[in-house]
Amino acid sequence: MLGTTLDTSSHIPTRTAPTSPPKTKKRRRELTNTERVEIRQFYYDDSRVRPSQKEVIQWFKKERYHTLTQSQVLKILSSQYSFLDDKNWTDKARNKSTEYPDLKDMLHQWERTANRSGRLTVTGEILQQIELKF
Repeated sequence: MLGTTLDTSSHIPTRTAPTSPPKTKKRRRELTNTERVEIRQFYYDDSRVRPSQKEVIQWFKKERYHTLTQSQVLKILSSQYSFLDDKNWTDKARNKSTEYPDLKDMLHQWERTANRSGRLTVTGEILQQIELKF
């Protein structure tokens, strides 16, 4: 190559691989005894053949938009929670009546609609942010 010099000062753009967004740690969500009762009733319902644990997980995800693990289902269905089968069980700390039942119902309906839309997953963190604005 006559008269051609290699210019090493020119900047050739380099491509970088796209990076995934930072993973956020999933917050642990403890089930309420009311939810445990629903799971036990669904499983032990006499009107049909007992569902598999996978079917319980799928049903709960459809109803409550929360995925259970198989170990959670196993524990909930164990004798440890058999006290929940009694119709007269009470859990005073978690079953307080609300001061504003209409507001609670409206908030629950909004949460279900938002979760079903797929555009928003309502979490405790989101609710805390909303609370700070008021």
